[in-house]
Amino acid sequence: MPEKLFAEVATMQSQDAFLPVGNRFTEAQIAEAVDLIRNAGRLPAHRHEFLLREAITTSDFPYLFGTVIEHEMLARYRFAAAPWRPYTKVSTLLNFNIHQRHMLDGLTGRLPVVGEKGEYLVDPKPIHSRRYIQLTKKGKQFDISWESLINDGLGAFSDVAQRYADAASNTEYFDVTSLYSSAAGPN
Repeated sequence: MPEKLFAEVATMQSQDAFLPVGNRFTEAQIAEAVDLIRNAGRLPAHRHEFLLREAITTSDFPYLFGTVIEHEMLARYRFAAAPWRPYTKVSTLLNFNIHQRHMLDGLTGRLPVVGEKGEYLVDPKPIHSRRYIQLTKKGKQFDISWESLINDGLGAFSDVAQRYADAASNTEYFDVTSLYSSAAGPN
């Protein structure tokens, strides 16, 4: 039995290298939208509602709102520590094809005692094995109406980004745990 258990998960080449389709805004525009949605300027309710209505009537608002949520979610997701990282190998894959990995198993057992002027024994030949890994895409959408956003006086939608960051972390925890254990016991 190996002394350490190593599992392998796959990630895209870089989260920053793959921009969403609707990402056509500068950071300043995104910051302005966040300030408007959160009413950072503490505008009176009627003025805030008017500016929101004006912004929402443009065709860019859904893209801008989605980009804001995405930025917040990624920032919160990156902040969360992943306790599975020390015992999991993370690979970088460039596409969704099946990738083959070659591995050596063995050479990690306890070392035998060597007597004075004794001979060091040859370790048994390591076992060569192949493993296959494939990148998968997981996600979901959040649908909110303009009226719900306007009427959200209690801030019920203010934690959407945190909820999606938690969903991403929970999915990773489940996927990594599934690599070495199932309901029936260890894999």
